[in-house]
Amino acid sequence: MGFNDQAKALTGGRGSRKFIFKDGVKFRHMSGAQPILFRLLPAFNPGDPNPKTSYLPGLDPSGNLTDWGTVLQIVRFVGHGTNNQNRQDLLSLKTFESGDQPIWCPLAALYQTITEDQNVWGYLIVDRGERDDKNRTRKSFDRAAKQLVANILDVNQVQDGIKLGVFTTGAGGKIIDRGEGLVYQPNASPGVEEYIKQNYMNAYANGDLTDPNTAACLICEKGKDKGDFSPYQIRIAQDNNRRVIRRPLDTSMMEQRRNLSNLADIINIPTEEELVQSLIGLLNGRSPLGYHEFALLKLAFPQFRIPEPPAAPAASPTIQAGFAQTPAVQPGPGSWPNSVPTSTPPVQQPVQGYAPQQAPTIAVPSQGVPAAQGWPSQIPVAPAPAPQQTQQGAEMVGVAANAAQAVQQAPRAPVEPVAPGDPVQAGFNQSEFLARLRAAKQ
Repeated sequence: MGFNDQAKALTGGRGSRKFIFKDGVKFRHMSGAQPILFRLLPAFNPGDPNPKTSYLPGLDPSGNLTDWGTVLQIVRFVGHGTNNQNRQDLLSLKTFESGDQPIWCPLAALYQTITEDQNVWGYLIVDRGERDDKNRTRKSFDRAAKQLVANILDVNQVQDGIKLGVFTTGAGGKIIDRGEGLVYQPNASPGVEEYIKQNYMNAYANGDLTDPNTAACLICEKGKDKGDFSPYQIRIAQDNNRRVIRRPLDTSMMEQRRNLSNLADIINIPTEEELVQSLIGLLNGRSPLGYHEFALLKLAFPQFRIPEPPAAPAASPTIQAGFAQTPAVQPGPGSWPNSVPTSTPPVQQPVQGYAPQQAPTIAVPSQGVPAAQGWPSQIPVAPAPAPQQTQQGAEMVGVAANAAQAVQQAPRAPVEPVAPGDPVQAGFNQSEFLARLRAAKQ
């Protein structure tokens, strides 16, 4: 690690605090209390280098998705506190995994370590507060979720241009799920076989949802069946006369698209070391049992340099568990994992494209699309909930104190400069470490 990277990791090992997307890449999370009226943009045609006109249908003749979207695996809001500004989204390396090429990811390894001893570390993966409390504190860590990312145009914010829309797992499934997704819904109209001969996309009830001229607009909105915990829904947008709302694209909009076939151009791809450094900076509190979270990171990542857990001072602040309040007592025998777990990577099906071929000719309507009657000209943005200062203050004071003490006690190599999160060459004796940790609590 060079001097520049060491400087970034100096304050508690937080690392470079990168966002998922590179600087200059506009994006928005497709969530919030108010519905979002939007349309999808098409994939690029490798045979046409002009971004203003390059276009492939959303599906190839075999029914495979072209590269108008991609799927990222993300752990959202990692860290402590009620204010999400103190948390960070982390990109899982499982994003780049294929069936025959498993990839080890620190985020998956950490989640497995937590679940193997939930009596000690389970508080990290549960929300804190009553289920019907809108101000309850979200969990500090979670398993990575698969989120669809696609170029979108917010029809009510055209002036903002094209952005990358990031959909929740449920909302993304409503679009691309093989069984229920809007992209794949079959066309059951009488005599459809003849239309399919003219254009294979006529086999689908909604046509090509990425067509720059004729694609239907969609609505993303919060469901209502489970109150505040209802999943997001995606549906075809219609006006008050039940006519499908359409919004053709011009060449300037087409030019603003991001090419999603090359993720390195749009996202910051972290290394294993950078993910571990971020976790050191984000998880530095104490469990309800009084154990410092650096102990968890040492168990999950014995091959990396993790600061020694600082000795617990008298009346050390701990993080309230998400379930019933747990007294700060020493855990009994067997409450610690006996070995460092290894993750078993799930199989992820990548988005597929197809060989360049002549795109079907689709006529642009000679008349503009009728204005959507009854649709609001602007969809208001839901206000962000006010942070709970009292709860956050008590928790973050303890986290900050623990982090400062840990940085002071972090081990230093005698020859080579190192930073928290760097790989280590020496072996890790888990039994010896757990013995020291238990002795420190007595």
